Amino acid sequence: MLHPDFQEWVSTAKPAKVVLLYHWDCDGLASCALFINFFEEVSPATEIIIEHPTINRYFLVNEEFERIAAYGADAVVMMDFNAPLDTITRLEEGGLLFVFDNHAQTADIDRPGLQDTKYPSASMLINDYLMKPLSLVSVLGAVGDKEEAIRDEAEFWPQVREMMEESGLDWPGIMRLTKLVDTMYMLGDSRGMADTIDILRRDPKLVLTDARFVMNEQKISDELKRVLNQEPKTYIESADLVSFEFISEVSVLSEATRAKAREFADKVVLTWQSKGGLDMVYIRTRTDKIDCRKVTEFARGLGQNSGGKPEVAGIVLLDMTLSDFLPKVEKFLLDQLS
Repeated sequence: MLHPDFQEWVSTAKPAKVVLLYHWDCDGLASCALFINFFEEVSPATEIIIEHPTINRYFLVNEEFERIAAYGADAVVMMDFNAPLDTITRLEEGGLLFVFDNHAQTADIDRPGLQDTKYPSASMLINDYLMKPLSLVSVLGAVGDKEEAIRDEAEFWPQVREMMEESGLDWPGIMRLTKLVDTMYMLGDSRGMADTIDILRRDPKLVLTDARFVMNEQKISDELKRVLNQEPKTYIESADLVSFEFISEVSVLSEATRAKAREFADKVVLTWQSKGGLDMVYIRTRTDKIDCRKVTEFARGLGQNSGGKPEVAGIVLLDMTLSDFLPKVEKFLLDQLS
C-alpha cells in the first residue's frame, strides 16, 4: 500500500498542530527530541503537543484517546510505542497517523512512517529516516534499550562508539546517562520527562550534572538495592528458569529485571510487580534458550496486553489476576525450556 511520506507531508502541508506520542523510556524521549528538532527546522510554525501513554501501560485507554482527539491535530506521530493493533486503528479513526517503531509487534502493520526491526532502537531508526547526521541523542535509545548487547550489533555499534568518542563519554558514562533519563519515568514524573526532552534537544550531557537527575538516581539506587536483595524462586522442572516478585512504589520492574538477567546470565528470568492498579510481568534472557516473542504471543492468546523482542517480553494483565496468570506462564516457559 502506498502511504504518504512523512517528510514530504510536513514540508508541503505545514501542519498547524501535531501530536507526538512517545514511549516513556530513554529511547522514546530521545525519539521525541529528534522529531521536535525536525519540526523546528522544517515547519517551525507547527504547534507540537507531546503525549505519552500511562507509565507502565503499552496501550491507550478511553480518556487518553479522547484527550488526543480533542487537540484537533493534523496528525499523530507515534514513536517507540509498542502498541497493539487496536490502539493503532482507533488512533487512525481520528485522522492521519504515522508510526515509527522497531518492535516485533509493529513489524508487519504496514502503516505510514517506518517500521523496521533491524534497528536496535527507534531513535536510530528515526535519525536514519530523517537523514540527519549521527548525534549523541540519536544513539541513546540503542544504548538504553540494548545495554551491553549493542556491542554485538555489527552495523550499529560503530555508530554508538563514534558518538561516545565525539562526546567524550566512556561506556559507563553513556550507560549512566541513559539510566538517569529513565529515572523520570521510574518515579512517575511526567513534567520531568518533558523537561528531559528539552535537555536532550540542547545537550544530552547536561543530564549528567543536573541535580534533579542525580537526586533521582540516588533514590532509585537505594530502592533497587532493597528489592534486588532476595533469592530467586527456582523450579524442579528446569534449572534454566528463575523468578522474582518486586514489591515497590517505584517503577523498578524493567530495571530490576535487567539486573537479575545480568546476575543470572545463563537463565531465563521471570519477574512481576503490582503498581498503581496494574499487574505487570516481565521475561528477560541473555541466552538463546527461548525467543521471548513466543511468550508475547502466548500472553496475547490469553487476552492480555503484551509486546517485546527476542530477548524480552513485557505483559500487562487486563482481565486476569497474577495468581491466575503466573502458573500459566510458568508452565509455558518450562515447556519451552524442556
